[in-house]
Amino acid sequence: MKQQTSVYFLCAAVLSRPYDTPGYAPMALAALSKHSYERSAPFTVREAVKLCCREFKRTHMTDNWELHKQQFTQDELEALEDVVSTPHYYA
Repeated sequence: MKQQTSVYFLCAAVLSRPYDTPGYAPMALAALSKHSYERSAPFTVREAVKLCCREFKRTHMTDNWELHKQQFTQDELEALEDVVSTPHYYA
């Protein structure tokens, strides 16, 4: 239950600023991404993380993505992409 509450709180914090990237958002998204494929996480937690990351991508990866992108480290960007990108079955 604690994991679920923490994930929902982070998702709410990230999604509370839909066209802005506050300083905490990149780190929060990287932390959330760890729960998207965690087998021990409840299905609802994994789905909430995926939904949160997809919504962030939809609202931020637009014309101003280069500005938002500057606030992320390479590891944080990769963590976000791991959740929102479509898996390649031939890779």
